[in-house]
Amino acid sequence: MAKSNGNGNGAGAVHLMLQGKGGVGKSTCSAFLAQYLQEKGREVACLDTDPVNHTLAGYEGLPVEIVELMDEGEVNSKRFDQVIVKVLSENKDFVIDSGASSFISLWNYILQNEVLALLTANGRRVYIHTIVAGGGALLETISNLKELAKTTPDRNLVVWVNEHEARAEMDGKKLGEMAAYRASESKVLGNILVERRNQQTFGSDLRRMISDRLTFTEAIARPEYNVMERQRLAVVRRGLYEQLDGVELGA
Repeated sequence: MAKSNGNGNGAGAVHLMLQGKGGVGKSTCSAFLAQYLQEKGREVACLDTDPVNHTLAGYEGLPVEIVELMDEGEVNSKRFDQVIVKVLSENKDFVIDSGASSFISLWNYILQNEVLALLTANGRRVYIHTIVAGGGALLETISNLKELAKTTPDRNLVVWVNEHEARAEMDGKKLGEMAAYRASESKVLGNILVERRNQQTFGSDLRRMISDRLTFTEAIARPEYNVMERQRLAVVRRGLYEQLDGVELGA
């Protein structure tokens, strides 16, 4: 049976991971997303466009291609054009991971060239994924979320709230209570919480899996992960996938 992709018309969806703050989990969440789509029976292509760290490309269990989009801090228009041609010519869901250093240039290029409208006109549902991270990264990641929300014309933002290392709270307020987040909420399609769990068990297991660049399926099948480690990873995977089900990506 042929795999179903995208919007009910056979066209694949396009998932752009954008965040100008480095080290907040963009590539990890891109990997989670690609795994989820694959396990839903979708045909997935991942593009690693980070000009500094090709973290996503380290996942051998995912179909990842490295694409060098940037030249001296600016988008190489010919290479970007080739990516769009590829996206429009292949019936796949594309997960495109970008780098923190290319955030402004890449997003501005997308806006100036009306790429979102082009993809939509050609039957591709476009999702803009971004990270809001807890701890010291909270203010900057929310600021970048606001920038995306102000400039995207659609309600297409998927916010990954990464509390793996620290909770996304400030002055006693949770993320949804913060004025900075509420200002962007009309453009948010859904939130995915990467939950902060017991750091000696769940946290340690997840960090190990990420460091090993393994998918959930690979890690859970590995004998070097003991039965309780595999159980906890299965719990984390189920929690993430249930949330992604609620966003109905590609529906």
